[in-house]
Amino acid sequence: MPDLILYHGDLSPCAHKVRFVLEERDIEFESRLLNLMAKENLKHEYLAINPKGLVPALVDGGDVVTESTVICEYLEDRFPENRLMPEAPLDRAAVRYWLKHVDEVLHPSTAPILFGSLARNIWLKRTPEEREKLLAQVPDPARRDRQARLIEHGFDAPDLPPAIAVWLKTFEKMESALKEGDWLVGDRLTLADCALVPYIYIMRYLQVDRVFETFPEVRDWMNRVADRPSFDAAVKPYVAEQQWQTIDKAASQAGPNLSEKFFANH
Repeated sequence: MPDLILYHGDLSPCAHKVRFVLEERDIEFESRLLNLMAKENLKHEYLAINPKGLVPALVDGGDVVTESTVICEYLEDRFPENRLMPEAPLDRAAVRYWLKHVDEVLHPSTAPILFGSLARNIWLKRTPEEREKLLAQVPDPARRDRQARLIEHGFDAPDLPPAIAVWLKTFEKMESALKEGDWLVGDRLTLADCALVPYIYIMRYLQVDRVFETFPEVRDWMNRVADRPSFDAAVKPYVAEQQWQTIDKAASQAGPNLSEKFFANH
């Protein structure tokens, strides 16, 4: 078994995705958990591994692989047992369509929801000088500007309405696919399910309950995935009970607000 080191963040959906794949495939790895709220991902030591300062990053015997989908596909190539890509070419193409949707469409629309619900509360406890200093360390100007807007405006930031539109289309797309079977592609869990579940899980822990009332196929799918031992193994060791208490407190306010914004015109 090669020595794998995973640098990751607790509830980062990209990190969650890779951990879920590792657990589902029973691949051993060494965990290096970074505190993203303290911007440990922007320290020199980590930037030497991933200059973008993003998680996760996988180190395999000294070789570095970044970008969560690339890591998942690397693991498919690296380890032959328990692969999560189907064999049929059309099914493989369908999985890749979902992966592309997550990377290019859904993930860029996640920050206004996740950052605005949770991270903003932590940032607002810092002084303006501390916030400015930390934001200056973000290497991507677009990401830096977006975080500044979300810190200042929260759910009233202009980033939220287009993000919600993307999420609703994703729910509708998933609902349609899941009417054909228990999984997004074919008759078993694939990388498509692994890629999407960390994002749908956000709706659960942020208590945006109306999502699961409106999209029952998505709800039942979420329950099926969450019942797998690999799901808990990919979450519980990395999120402290005190952190869940903080999330629950924030979600009790954010959830109803988000539900109203999600379904105002639906």
